[in-house]
Amino acid sequence: MRLSLYGLRSDLGGTANSTYPSLPVSGRSHSSAAFGGSAFDGKGVSALLKTGTTAQVPGDILFVLGAPRSGTSLLSRLLLEYFDIGIGPEGQWIAPLAHRAPEFGDLEEEANLRRLIDAVLSTEMFRIVEEQYSARFGWTVSVTPAGVREHLVSKSYAGVADASLRCLAEQLRRGRVGSKDPGFYKELATLETLFPLRAKYLAIVRDGRDVALSMMRQPWGQKTWYANARLWVDTYARIDAFRPTIAPERFLQISYETLLARPEEVCRSLEAFLEFPLDVEKRQRFVEELIKGPLSQNSEKWKGAMSPRDHRLYEAVAGSWLERFGYQRLSPGARAHAFERVWYSGLEFARRLGRKGLLVLGIGATDTPTRTRFTSAESTARRSGPGRE
Repeated sequence: MRLSLYGLRSDLGGTANSTYPSLPVSGRSHSSAAFGGSAFDGKGVSALLKTGTTAQVPGDILFVLGAPRSGTSLLSRLLLEYFDIGIGPEGQWIAPLAHRAPEFGDLEEEANLRRLIDAVLSTEMFRIVEEQYSARFGWTVSVTPAGVREHLVSKSYAGVADASLRCLAEQLRRGRVGSKDPGFYKELATLETLFPLRAKYLAIVRDGRDVALSMMRQPWGQKTWYANARLWVDTYARIDAFRPTIAPERFLQISYETLLARPEEVCRSLEAFLEFPLDVEKRQRFVEELIKGPLSQNSEKWKGAMSPRDHRLYEAVAGSWLERFGYQRLSPGARAHAFERVWYSGLEFARRLGRKGLLVLGIGATDTPTRTRFTSAESTARRSGPGRE
């Protein structure tokens, strides 16, 4: 008997009888091929579809999507606090372990099932939970093999992944399940294969120039406007290509800027999409946290940090996508010269190669940011450190 990676595709009928409102980011939905020809087409996912023992994995799951530094952490915290969704650290293990699942053999065999559960719980996400979450929440938060088994309804990879996330949600004292990882955009077909018809996807978009500015402050982030533009476009092109492949009520896209400027509008859209209405008092707390919080003015910082050349390079790659999402464009018709594309691609390749070398040597990932133009106000903010984005 061979390993089953996914739960039974339950016959749930068609789609729901209504479409939840999609908050303007702005502009209408666009379906297009992904940047660099990597559109969602399900290629590579067929390897996941193994025959053998299958069982339905019940319950919905929410995946939070978005580019790094686009607000996925902020959104996940709001979902945890206001919408009863137990979301932990980034679920970077879900797709990679799915592709490795055949290595564990037949999960009907106890030893194989135990090895898979141990592999899941040894990932970085659950290490962070074990080391930090009890102090953060004020009660013991511990996801154990026994706890995972209590939630296991399918001896499949999807079953183990689902049970692990449900055990975490229970430990966080939440009744619903979710996961976030900026890297999910590369594995949407995998997620949909593992959780067919059950998963909902909540994407957040932020002006790519503010994303780039924040990325360049991170030790692990890309260090040029050009490289960051490519990553931002690739992320949302893949999400955009995936969107029309699922029922519309399973996908919602919001903007970071709208979340900060018009939080009640976003809150009501989330209530409808998640089918989780808030009472007046809780909705007001949601709104006030964003209006009065430290991130309330955390937008359009790029305007004081980019030179004309930076604008040209960024918009040469991402200009049409900025327009698509309703963001201001300063250099219409901008182009990057061939030597610039080669140069900045080479710089990013060298950065990644150097980072991997440091990790292999055990030195750690301590990239040195390249110089970026900042106004005096931006320099002060940079020294004091960015807020939670």
